[in-house]
Amino acid sequence: MRKFKAVQLLAVSLLLIQLFIPYAQAAEVQPDPEMFEGFAGKQPVYVYASPAKNAKIIKTYAYGDKIAYRNFSADWHATDVTVNGKVQTGYIAAGDVGQAVPGARGIALNEKTNIYSQPSVNAKILKTYPAGTIMNYQAHDAEWFRTTVDAGGKRLTGYIYRPDVETIVTHPSAGSGFAAKIPTNVYASPSAKAKVIKTYKQGSPLQYHTFTSRWHEVTVVVSGKKMTGYVSKGDVGDRNTQLSGYAVNNEAAVYSQPSVKSQKLKTYKKGTLLKYKVYNASWFQAVVYVNGKAKTGYIQSSDVGAAPTLKGLSLKNPTRVYSKMSRSSKVLKAYAKGLVLTYKPVNNEWHQATVTVNGKKYTGYIAAGDVKTIIPTGDTKIVNPYQVYSYNEMVRDIEKLYLAYPELISYKVIGKSEYGRPIYAVALGKGKAAALIHGSHHAREWLTTNLNMYMIEQYAKAYYKKQKIGGFNVYDILNAATIWFIPMVNPDGVTLQQEGLKAFPKSLHKNLIKMNKGSKNFKRWKANAKGVDLNRQYNAGWKTIKGSPSGPMYKNFKGYKPESAAEVKAVLKLVREVDPEMAVAYHSSGKIIYWNYLQTGARYKRDHEYAKKLRSLTGYRLVYPKGVPSGGGFTDWFIQAKKRPGFTIEICKYVYETNPPVSEFKHVWKENQAVGLYVARESAKLAKK
Repeated sequence: MRKFKAVQLLAVSLLLIQLFIPYAQAAEVQPDPEMFEGFAGKQPVYVYASPAKNAKIIKTYAYGDKIAYRNFSADWHATDVTVNGKVQTGYIAAGDVGQAVPGARGIALNEKTNIYSQPSVNAKILKTYPAGTIMNYQAHDAEWFRTTVDAGGKRLTGYIYRPDVETIVTHPSAGSGFAAKIPTNVYASPSAKAKVIKTYKQGSPLQYHTFTSRWHEVTVVVSGKKMTGYVSKGDVGDRNTQLSGYAVNNEAAVYSQPSVKSQKLKTYKKGTLLKYKVYNASWFQAVVYVNGKAKTGYIQSSDVGAAPTLKGLSLKNPTRVYSKMSRSSKVLKAYAKGLVLTYKPVNNEWHQATVTVNGKKYTGYIAAGDVKTIIPTGDTKIVNPYQVYSYNEMVRDIEKLYLAYPELISYKVIGKSEYGRPIYAVALGKGKAAALIHGSHHAREWLTTNLNMYMIEQYAKAYYKKQKIGGFNVYDILNAATIWFIPMVNPDGVTLQQEGLKAFPKSLHKNLIKMNKGSKNFKRWKANAKGVDLNRQYNAGWKTIKGSPSGPMYKNFKGYKPESAAEVKAVLKLVREVDPEMAVAYHSSGKIIYWNYLQTGARYKRDHEYAKKLRSLTGYRLVYPKGVPSGGGFTDWFIQAKKRPGFTIEICKYVYETNPPVSEFKHVWKENQAVGLYVARESAKLAKK
C-alpha cells in the first residue's frame, strides 16, 4: 500500500514538472530579477497586462519618460504600475525601454521653443525654434532632452525642456476619417500658426498617418505637386463623430433619403445651428423631430458650413449689444428699432456682432430674439415701372429693396443736387469687379429711372431664385461682379418735369419760367433745375461743343465750365470710388446705341465687339462716328479718361421734346433686360486682365 502511494506521488510530481517546463522554457524567466531605471525609448511605450503585444494595454509612457523595471525574460521587462488606484504588475517589451535610449524626433510646441546650454530654464539660450519645427533629440533625464545645435559657428550640446516639445510616434499607423472642422486645414508644419497649404470641406474623406498625439501627417497635392502636410487630430473624425455647422443657404432641408428628390422632413433658416454626422462626402445624417417623433434624415453637405454673415432688423427700442452672451453683462452699444444690423450666429440664442465704441472695435453679442433676420425669398413686388415714377417713389423703393435683399443690395448718397436732393447710388452684387449703369441725366428721360430700378429688383429676385434672364446666369454673374446704379442723376430736373412749379419755392418760379422760354409747361424740360444740361458737362471735348445756348436754358446749355454742376460732381465721385470696368448711360429716345469716342486700333475693335453684342441683345441700331463728335457726354468722358468701354443707350421709339409714354416700358424691358447682366459679366472678365 505504501509503495503504491509513493508511485502515485512520483507520477503527480513528474506531471507537474512536465506542465511547468514549457512555460518556463518559453518565458525564460530570469532568477532573482534586479531593478533598473531607464527611459522609454519609443513613442509611445505601452505597458501590457501580460507579456504579449496583443494583451490589454494598462499604461502608456511617452518617449523619454523615466521607468523603473526588472528583467522578466529575454523579450520582456516587468514593472509595477498603478491602475485605478491599485498597484499592478505590467510588462514592457525589452526593446522599448533601456538606459541607452535611441534618438527621437519631436515638434516644438511653443512660439519660442528654447534650446538651453544646460538642463535649466535659467541657463543661457543657445537657439530658439518656432512652433511646429521638427527637431532631433535624445532622452537626458526625466525633465530634459539633449540635442546638438549650431550656435556661433560651433556644434554645441543643448537641452530642451520636455514640456516644450512633443515626440513623434516611432511607428506611425495608417488611418482614415472625415474632415470634422469647418474648414479643415492642412498646415505646412504641425502648428496651427503655420501656412495653410490646403483646406478640406467638412465631411470630406481623409487618409492620414499618425504623427503625434495632437497631429496627423497627410499627403496632399498642391499645384500639381505632392506635399507632406499636417492636420490637427481634433479636426478629424469618423462616422460617429458629432459635427455641427450652420445653415448657409436661405433654406436648409433635411430629406428622408440622401436625395433632393426625396421628401423634405424639415427645413431650417439660414444661420440655424445644426447637429449631424457624416454619411458620405456629399451628405450628412441628422435626427430631426417631426410631429414629436424622431426621424433620421439627410442634409446636403453644401447646405451647411461656417457661421454666415446675416442682416436683420432691430426689434426693440433700444436693441442692445452686450459684452457677453448674457443680458446682465455690460452694454457695449444700443440701436434704435428698425435699423438693419449685421451679425453672425453663435448659437440659436445669441448672435455675434462687431461694434465701434469711441473709435475702437469690440466683439459683442445680440440676443437672437432682439433682431429679425432678413431671409430673401425673391418674391418681392416693390418697383412698379408702369407709372410716372417720381424721385420720392424711387427713394422709398431703394429703402424697400435694401430691406428685402440686404446681403445683395446696398445704397449710399453720393452727393446732392443743386437744390439739395440726395443723389442715390445702389450697389447690386457681391463681386469685386464693378460695372456702372445710370439713368435720368436728362429730366424728361425719367423712364430710364424706371428701367434702372426695375432691373435692380428683377436681378435680385432671379439671384435668389437661381433663375436666368435672357440666358444669363444671374447668380454666378452677381457673385463675380457688382453693378452700381445711379437711377436718377438729375432729381431736380425730373421733379420739375413731372410736377411743375409746385415742387419748387415760389422765389424760383420766375427764373424757371424764363429758362423755359416763358412756358409754365415743363414737359420738355431736359436740364437740371438751374438750366445746365448735365450730359454736356463732362470734360471731354467740352470746349468744342456745338449748339450750346449762351446761358441757362431748358436744354443744351453746357454750363460756364466743365464738371461744375453738383450732379456731375456726384457721378464722378462714384466713378473714382468704384472704378467701373464698363459703363452704360441710359437715355431716351430713338432705340440707338452710341459707343465710340475717338478710339482707335485695339480699343476701337474691342468696343465695337461689345457694341455689336448690345445691338443683338436690344435690337437697337449702332451709331458709327462721323467726323469730330460733339463731346461733353458722360460716355465720351468715360471712354477718353478711363480708356474703357462706355455706351449711351437710347431707349424707346423716338419722341420729340417730352418723356416717352409709360406704355413703352413693356418693350423697353424686353429689349434691355439682359444688358446689365452682359455688362457685369464682361466687367468681371476685364477685371481679371
